[in-house]
Amino acid sequence: MGSFEYHVKLTYTERVLLYLLEFERYKERHTYPYGVTQRGIAEAIDILPAHVPRTVKKLIVEKLVEERFGRVEGSPRKVRVYFLTETGVQKANELKQRILCEKVMVKHGEWNTEKEISELTNFHKSFFMLLKAISACETIELDKIGQQPEPKLKRYVELWYTLPELSEFFGREEELSIIESILNSEKPRFISIIGPWGAGKSALAYKCLERVKRNSNILWYTLKKNESGWNIITAIARFLGEMGKKTLEELIESAKEIDIDEFLRILSIEIEHMRCVIVIDEYQNANEEIVDVVSSLVKLIREGIKLKLIITMRADTPSYMWYYSSKDIEEGYGIEIRLQGVEWEEAKQILKNTLIPEENMRQIMMLTKGLPGVLKAMAQNNERILRENTRLTPEEIRLLMFLKDTKTA
Repeated sequence: MGSFEYHVKLTYTERVLLYLLEFERYKERHTYPYGVTQRGIAEAIDILPAHVPRTVKKLIVEKLVEERFGRVEGSPRKVRVYFLTETGVQKANELKQRILCEKVMVKHGEWNTEKEISELTNFHKSFFMLLKAISACETIELDKIGQQPEPKLKRYVELWYTLPELSEFFGREEELSIIESILNSEKPRFISIIGPWGAGKSALAYKCLERVKRNSNILWYTLKKNESGWNIITAIARFLGEMGKKTLEELIESAKEIDIDEFLRILSIEIEHMRCVIVIDEYQNANEEIVDVVSSLVKLIREGIKLKLIITMRADTPSYMWYYSSKDIEEGYGIEIRLQGVEWEEAKQILKNTLIPEENMRQIMMLTKGLPGVLKAMAQNNERILRENTRLTPEEIRLLMFLKDTKTA
């Protein structure tokens, strides 16, 4: 998932070990550097902060990493920080020694030659950053390695409320390109991702965020049934608070409710000059209060307030619950992306069987419409999910389970 590939292939846990090895001298300080926070680690090893706890948990269980709560330079709040244990330091050094013996192709002047990574350590003061530098190309140019500055970690905010469980992502390149272009533009717009259950709406939204997370503040909120609009407003207030904009948060703490116009007034001021993406996932669970809040966000977009809004919802969401009108689309304030099924080859990848006979694959695509969620449930042999979320009959489910395992002779 990262933006670079290592010449020496490393797992995410191995990257964490090598990265944290460089922070040993900070263990006994009263305040800790940003680099040992979840966000700092995420930005260094190129994963989302929401995935850091899962990655680090394995290392904590193996007693290679310890978790602490402490103050970070420039932040008034205590946050989780991570350091290697004594065993972790030993493990990281063993890994480092193994990597130092690996060979890479190096260009020096007009000649190419193989060198051990140990011979390149003088070209960068950080071993971890050296690995990233030499991984940017097949042949390493010695004259340029030392010139590559250590990336300045930008402290963009990412706040996640119930991020859904997401797995592999296949296809959707056209949709990704469209959404990424909108998110990187200066024009405020909303994006409505519409499709049936299992179409991959949440996965598409999440994949797009991966592409812009380095230059945007991100709020992800997954709606549950019977939630109040106050929950969304509170989440947005906390989101702004994390960015150092405290007005709305302080107002909420002193009031039991807030007028929607006052909410909009403060929000429009607070997010000025900020790159913000707000995602409301599972919008089909919205009630009238939620519709009012989300519609108010679209109102800000119409007024030119710098905001990007992504909403995922099922195609059968009642029209009276929609938060925008066809006029908003016509006038360019937003865009609809309607998801259908994936192509045959992508479906085979999801099913983890590229040898399914053509006739059997035709039946699978006819019954599943090529919907990634349905195909994923099949691959996991999860008949319960298919029964609860699709209109497939028990007989059709059994047929699909048989067909997915067939192979061309």
